[in-house]
Amino acid sequence: MATSLDLGVTAADLRLLRETADRQRITEKLFLYCRACDRLDLELMETIFWPEAIAHHGAFSGPAEGFWRGALFFLSRIEAALHYASNVVVEVDGDVAYQEALFTAWHRVPKGDLAPASFSKSPYVGNMKVNDDEVFDGFPGHDVTKDEDAIACGRYVNKFERRGDEWRIIHHVCFVEWEYWLPASERSPVALHNRARRDRTDPVYQRVFD
Repeated sequence: MATSLDLGVTAADLRLLRETADRQRITEKLFLYCRACDRLDLELMETIFWPEAIAHHGAFSGPAEGFWRGALFFLSRIEAALHYASNVVVEVDGDVAYQEALFTAWHRVPKGDLAPASFSKSPYVGNMKVNDDEVFDGFPGHDVTKDEDAIACGRYVNKFERRGDEWRIIHHVCFVEWEYWLPASERSPVALHNRARRDRTDPVYQRVFD
């Protein structure tokens, strides 16, 4: 029976193969984080972070669950969002990995003040204990006289841990390095045929296409 050495594959080759597979899994986890944000997918988001993970995301610093549940609630209050991750660099060190990626996040913010809404009464709070007066009633920097697109650019810096065969984030850092605003200005009939949904009725979850 042929062995790996018989085939000319060295131990270093096998280590590289495993590290390449690990980098792919870690990178895909970041992309799934973006999907969870855009589709408001609680079930998917729960698979991105380990339960005791910590997050430093903008002004937030604390348990990652508090961050991502609050983020989904925040995003649910606007019309749409798209998160992009690029320039992904992953350094694997055994069962720990360090990741850096650039991000661009687009947000469609509707005209007017958003009505106050309680996080504690939202479907995003889960079993967290929060104060009833924690509300989201606006989008920082928004000109309430018009529909606007808010675009933020920055970096994700994540520490991952492998437990068993699964990689998840144990420490998440996100910061904006540049942002800009544009007036909403669809000028194409393409928007009339938009099939995107912010739940699991979105086409990406379907395995049979009409």
